[in-house]
Amino acid sequence: MSSSKIRLVAAILSDRLVRDMNAQGRRAGFLFAASFLLLTAGAGRAADAVAYFGDVEKIFRNHCVDCHRAGGGAPFALDSYDAVRRRAKLIGEVVEKRVMPPWSANPQHGVFANDPSLAAADIAKVRRWVEGGMERGDAARALPPSPPRAEWQMGAPDAIFETASVDVPAEGPVPYRYVRVPTKLLEDRWVEATQILSTSPEIVHHVLIFIEKAAAPAPGVPRPWTPRWDPASLLEGSEPQDALKWIAKFQHYLKDMRVGGGGGLNGSFATSLSGGHGMSFPPGRAKLLPAGATLVFQIHYTPTGAQRESKTRLGLRFAKAPPREPLDSRSLATVAFTIPPGAKAHEVKATKVLPRDALLISLRPHMHLRGKSFRFIAEHPNGREEILLDVPKWNFEWQVEYILAKPKPLPRGTRLRAHALYDNSAGNPANPDPAKAVFFGLQSDEEMMIGYYEVVWGADPKPAATPSAARPKTP
Repeated sequence: MSSSKIRLVAAILSDRLVRDMNAQGRRAGFLFAASFLLLTAGAGRAADAVAYFGDVEKIFRNHCVDCHRAGGGAPFALDSYDAVRRRAKLIGEVVEKRVMPPWSANPQHGVFANDPSLAAADIAKVRRWVEGGMERGDAARALPPSPPRAEWQMGAPDAIFETASVDVPAEGPVPYRYVRVPTKLLEDRWVEATQILSTSPEIVHHVLIFIEKAAAPAPGVPRPWTPRWDPASLLEGSEPQDALKWIAKFQHYLKDMRVGGGGGLNGSFATSLSGGHGMSFPPGRAKLLPAGATLVFQIHYTPTGAQRESKTRLGLRFAKAPPREPLDSRSLATVAFTIPPGAKAHEVKATKVLPRDALLISLRPHMHLRGKSFRFIAEHPNGREEILLDVPKWNFEWQVEYILAKPKPLPRGTRLRAHALYDNSAGNPANPDPAKAVFFGLQSDEEMMIGYYEVVWGADPKPAATPSAARPKTP
């Protein structure tokens, strides 16, 4: 019974006793009502109390422990009463401000299947637990222990591809390492889950994996269409002076862009930027791994003061049949920009027109330390504009893939636009050097502007050629 209901019952009892009793009875009635109120008020407080076991433990289990555990990506564990109680005040603050669990999407634009945000009722429950003294509660209501965390979260892989050992120096920026691993596959395979693991995750900023040197398709075995990459697209949307400056000064990056048809500026086959959890696609969707393909591992190392040897593995789970919806990961990006020294909100734009109808599956912004905000916009062929994703406060440490709860059809001719703001001022605590002009580059103290997106492409909009319209053969 809630405390408000208890007070109401006590008042009713007191009123009835006052009306029905003589003076002596009234005194006894008042005593009875007062005693009832005191006893039941205590029961009401107990009923309203929030305990760790039975109340908030499951909130932490469902929303926090995946990272806040021994061996997880977070700096401390939150998998026991004592561990949570030690940081309860801090937890209450970051939960109340929605800093944790980390999620940067503006809720006014889009609904996403992987949104870990706490419901308002859960936030209120955590607040009441902290303010109420952080009661342990009855241990009999504790959740069963979590099972040991498997190395491969997708289950046992059907195939594992491992790089040779890479020597990583103790200090300094390390150029991207490219390690090629032949798959030696004799037939096309469809991949429904991926995960990337490193023997030294603490020095790995990211891994992207591309496909090179695939064999020709077998007779009668269709492969899904994918758009050809045009390197000139990286200059679209840029100011003319920025494009000319990039062409003149930064051609040494061209070798990186040739890797895997874009070097990460045109999408990838697999990535570790999904928070280390890998990707698992729903039934009916998968990515093609062609026969004879070579996997190119692009690895960005960030040394921590000690020389290391590092290996990287890619685990794959294969689909049992070709998918209804083949997935393709692409991006809109630009390399031609200059962020002036001290600029608080410098805008950089990139754009791409969809060559076919597409079903949009997910979006993922990518910037570095000066990133401030990022927005994806769809400009439909009829002129209507729609904000697909708005990230008003970019966080370099939390680079999330935003998976649409309901995939969005986009017609051919839709112009995808990415608008990014950068803070190169002294007011940005992550800024390595606010007095420096910043350009595109591969290291974290340089900048990038990439908007990754994953789609299922529609059918070829062009009708099949008739015999009379077919190109004549060359004699």
